[in-house]
Amino acid sequence: SLRVTAAGQRFYPYAQAMLNLRLRALADMGPESSAQSLRIGASTIPSAYVLPGLIARYQTAHPEVSFNIIRRDSLGVIGGVVQGETDLGLVGTCMQDERCLFQPFVQDELVLAAPNNEKFQLLQQQDVPLSELLREPLILREPSSGTRRETERMLQSLGMDCSSLNVVATFNDPEAIKNSIVNGIGISIISRWAVAELQRQRRVLLFSLGPTTGVRWLYIVTQRDSPLTGLATDFISFICRDARNPKAR
Repeated sequence: SLRVTAAGQRFYPYAQAMLNLRLRALADMGPESSAQSLRIGASTIPSAYVLPGLIARYQTAHPEVSFNIIRRDSLGVIGGVVQGETDLGLVGTCMQDERCLFQPFVQDELVLAAPNNEKFQLLQQQDVPLSELLREPLILREPSSGTRRETERMLQSLGMDCSSLNVVATFNDPEAIKNSIVNGIGISIISRWAVAELQRQRRVLLFSLGPTTGVRWLYIVTQRDSPLTGLATDFISFICRDARNPKAR
């Protein structure tokens, strides 16, 4: 068997980045008539609820472009951008990383979702404060997700932290969280987009986190010191125009 030395392990991400940059350069400098492909890393909410519509609208004008979408949590998406594995990323949180640029493009709203039963119907009618609701069994995303990081920021603004809450489960899958809420395991702080259909079906109740507390941005992530391909630049420009034109969606 082979084992990489400590120096080789340190060099490995640089080698990956160089090879990925070479591939991007070859793709960008190739004939314009050749097939074009864009590699995008996306965290859960952007990949499931934002990106499909963006791709459909972009391909209306650019049918020759194909997309390779890699779904990861926000930390994984940012890591893929840094290593050059993807041309750009879409995430639900902004991090302090000097290697990346974070460009906000559309707003999302985090809400507290609870099972639609008599207990939470009564709590909703009584308009109980958020601090009281958060005493209930709580389901969280994994620590590396954007939703989890925004939840922790919100809790800090309320003078609370996850260690003081009754956390009964942690999932890296929003579908598992939604099913857990419906089955009465607990409540969760989640994107309104993710539970919109369950709300329409009256299977969950939604509690607002407030006009400022629950609002977050979704971000376009790119490398700070690496040039974008022409296709990536054009798609980012399209995303920003699309965000300013809600009627197009």
